Amino acid sequence: MKKQKNLVKILVLANIIIFVVFLTVLIGFNNLDQFLLEPLLTPQQYLDSHPYISIGNFIWSEPSSTVLVYLLGILTIGIGFTLLKKGKAVPNNLQDENDPSLRKRNFQKIWGISLIIWGLGTMLAGTSYQAFYYELKCRNQPYCLWTTWWEIGYLILTVISVNTMVVAQSWLRSNPKSSIAMNIYASINLLIYQLILIFGMLLINEFMLSFEMMVVFQLSSFILMMISNIIVYRNSKEKIEFKLIKIWILLAIVMIVYFGYLFSGIPEILWESGIWFNANDILHVGLIGWMIYIYITLKKFAHKTAI
Repeated sequence: MKKQKNLVKILVLANIIIFVVFLTVLIGFNNLDQFLLEPLLTPQQYLDSHPYISIGNFIWSEPSSTVLVYLLGILTIGIGFTLLKKGKAVPNNLQDENDPSLRKRNFQKIWGISLIIWGLGTMLAGTSYQAFYYELKCRNQPYCLWTTWWEIGYLILTVISVNTMVVAQSWLRSNPKSSIAMNIYASINLLIYQLILIFGMLLINEFMLSFEMMVVFQLSSFILMMISNIIVYRNSKEKIEFKLIKIWILLAIVMIVYFGYLFSGIPEILWESGIWFNANDILHVGLIGWMIYIYITLKKFAHKTAI
């Protein structure tokens, strides 16, 4: 057991070192301007094909989409702080880390941290993908850029958030080996993804820096958590395990609807009629509903475990 705990510490240190390398590559090499949209898109072509509002010399891109994504980000951060506050309210008689009530509160607290990180990533995404798209990717460019450091920041924060959820779930496990194994997995997962981003920037590889790559890579984390919840629920019938299963199923439904809508051709048909509601919008609406469900589920869980 001591060896496994030491391994976790080593992996955490390795992640910190790799993160420094990641920042060095992101800031020092500064080669994201080599990623261009394909097919090439001029600034004027972007304006002709997307909704925007001119405020002086400033172009506010996709106003309705901006409202949705910032609403999602603010809501997620707010829910995160609420759960964090409830989880930190530990009674004085809960000092034993093996106490089930303390473990549940730590679970809730770390879930809160994960949502704060998720929300911050969402705000970065909304800034580059929506609100400041033209200003960050097209202004003073012959052709619009494919990505920015805001989007890279969003990707890494989302992966950190998901792995923080894995760590949170480890606090529900009474078996120390299972708990440590989940911490080891989370550390390795984050380490590998940071390396993917580093090599993606160095090799000018779009897929390695894409949203789709991030989703595919994190699929294993969600599957791990869901399988863990299913196994424990079958043995213990703990209600929180069943509720977490429903959280993952709901997220899967949101992602299926997102990709189905993305490739359906419906967004293009709507825009031809003057209605802007693209795949990102339906994703953000779905995630708003997902976050509200998480809040309702974990808020009740905290209340029932309070002493």
